[in-house]
This record gives sequence, C-alpha cells and structure tokens, in this order.
Amino acid sequence: MCAAACICNPFDILEVDKQMEGFNFGIYHRVMGKNKVKTMLKQKPEILAGLEASAPGTIKELVKITKTARDFDRYFIAPTFGFKTPEALYKHISCIHRLASIKVPTFFLSSLNDPVIK
Repeated sequence: MCAAACICNPFDILEVDKQMEGFNFGIYHRVMGKNKVKTMLKQKPEILAGLEASAPGTIKELVKITKTARDFDRYFIAPTFGFKTPEALYKHISCIHRLASIKVPTFFLSSLNDPVIK
C-alpha cells in the first residue's frame, strides 16, 4: 500500500460515545442499542450461545436491561472480546493512539461541523 484515505473517522470512540449520550443524541443512542440487540438475536446467535454458556440464564435479563448502545457494548460486545468495560473496549479500538505509527501517507477528511466527531 502506498497511500490511504479515511473519511469521517471517529478517532476517539470514547469521546464519540460521550457525545452520543448527550442531549442531542440521547434518543439515537437508545434506538441504536435496541436495534443492535434485535440484529444480534437474528444474525449472531453464536455470540449469545457463548455468553449463555458462561453465565446461564442471564441473556434474557441482559436483553431486557439493554437501553443504549453503550449498554449493548457493556453486556455483549466487551465480554465477548475479553474486555471488562465498554470504556476499555473503546480505548482499545480507537485509532487516536495509533496515528503516529501509520507508515504510509494518509489523507483524513472530516467535516468541521460533524456533530459526533468533534
């Protein structure tokens, strides 16, 4: 690879998550959490099977209490990938800490008024 481009990249996922929990995105954050659960129930039952095996009887309860995208990450995604908290997951998957190690010329394009990526 001799060059790369990245458009509207959320460099710091934890900061993006904080923005989404704010007043303007609160509804979106809740809808996204519920939709992630519905999608997982339909398309990724193996994730649920793995979680159910490690903590029997908890899946139905977790589905009930999942209200936001962060809840979904807390109860399903972080444990599936070995993270104790969504914050630890977000720190790990954020690219902001890896920018200095990019070896090829990279063009980043972001909007000045993007409401999520500030």
